[in-house]
Amino acid sequence: MDDILNYVADFGFQIWEWFGIEENRNRSTAIATVFGALAILIGTVWMLIKLCFNTATNRNKIGTSTIPENAISLTPEQFAANNAALLIAAETNLKTAHDAEKTQLQQKIEELRKRAAHPEQALADAKATIAKLEDTLTREGNDIGEARMAEAREALEAGDFSIADDIFAEIEACELLAVERTARAAFARGEIAEQEIRWTDAAEHYARAAELHPTYDKLYSALESSLRNGEYVNAIAFGKKLLEIAQTKFGLTHQKYARALNIHAASLTAAGKNNLAEPFYKQAIEITKQTLGENHPDYARGLNNLAGLYQATGKYDLAEPLYLQATEITKQTLGENHPAYATHLNNLALLYHTTGKYDLAEPLSKQAIEIDKHTIGENHPDYATHLNNLALLYNTTGKYDLAEPLYLQAIEIDKQTLGENHPDYAIRLNNLAELYCAIGKYDLAELLYTQAIEIGKQTLGVNHPAYATRLNNLAGLYAATGKCDLAELLCNQAISIFETSLGPDHPSTITVKTNYQDFLKIRP
Repeated sequence: MDDILNYVADFGFQIWEWFGIEENRNRSTAIATVFGALAILIGTVWMLIKLCFNTATNRNKIGTSTIPENAISLTPEQFAANNAALLIAAETNLKTAHDAEKTQLQQKIEELRKRAAHPEQALADAKATIAKLEDTLTREGNDIGEARMAEAREALEAGDFSIADDIFAEIEACELLAVERTARAAFARGEIAEQEIRWTDAAEHYARAAELHPTYDKLYSALESSLRNGEYVNAIAFGKKLLEIAQTKFGLTHQKYARALNIHAASLTAAGKNNLAEPFYKQAIEITKQTLGENHPDYARGLNNLAGLYQATGKYDLAEPLYLQATEITKQTLGENHPAYATHLNNLALLYHTTGKYDLAEPLSKQAIEIDKHTIGENHPDYATHLNNLALLYNTTGKYDLAEPLYLQAIEIDKQTLGENHPDYAIRLNNLAELYCAIGKYDLAELLYTQAIEIGKQTLGVNHPAYATRLNNLAGLYAATGKCDLAELLCNQAISIFETSLGPDHPSTITVKTNYQDFLKIRP
């Protein structure tokens, strides 16, 4: 213990030397010096910790005024005069106000009269509001000059809100510029993701840009990207906002409004809301006809989309001439080596396939694929779609050895670009399952059907025709493998969905009903 005290005393002597103290160099005083220095150090640290804690606590008390209301200089006489001036102005404006403004002015007059009837409570409320506003002004007005801030505080405390309102308007404008800048950055990231064929990322970036700063171009890209990404609910929501902005900014006869109508209708079609989509398509086509004429790619796009709707609803005789017209316009305006031309060829081929004109369908489908190779490349979802459709044709005509590698290639492309939770990926799985079912690989087929059904349930919902198609296909597999109870259950479920979504006279509904009746006849 004595050694420790000697060490402490030596340290005390050292402290004296640092400060040039030569007197009172005794052991007890030196020890006392050390302990005194420690006490001062501990006290200083404690004060700093407490100060930091109190500062942080005050910063976190957002919305809680730190300015006592009795410090506010607003007098009852000033408050009553301000209230009376506002009341006179409101009553004067009411005499010349339009109907839409009268309700708001009457509410304002009623509130001002209520304040005049209860001046003490109204003044207390006003002081509490002023105190909160002054706190907010202090927190948020860091970039405002101190002289102007002092002027605003003084005016606020006297019941004059005008200077504070101007300052808050400036702060709001600055924040809006920051939001717009963030939106532009998000939009640019969406464009980068598109170039790198990262469709899911592109959809997320465009959606963020549109939500932060919903302009026409941002909403259009967000809708288009959501549609491609299989997010049909989001696409429809963006479409509604897009139509509002297009109508307000450009008017009902502008081509940009027509484009908004067309792509919104495409979202409705993809979601299985065909009855809602048709009038939008027709309106878009008419506007485009009046603004751009009938020899323009936008007009061809509108015709193609309406034809797709007619094909989906079984009106094949109406679909074919529109597809043919769209294909010819695109050929004349964009040329035969353009992705849009390949898309129109593919769609016409799919119609011919559906109507049994296989000899017409195959060369068109092959031509579309060849154009894709030289334009969008072999790692693009549209290329996967065209591969899938040619495979579908081969599957229908019994060329299973040609169909399987095309299906597998399409599945891999979609997996890499769209992901495994996309409606198009489910389509590929379903179609490959049909092939396996046709060649007797029932275990593989059942696994793929089940996976496709689950994806459809999550992305399209249980009332979509595509979901019903997969239920019906799995029912066919169960019927072929003797699982008759399961087959009957799924058949009835599919028929119900088809009748509700497509109607009782749609070819798909009729086909499923006929197959079900044939199944009942042979069921053990």
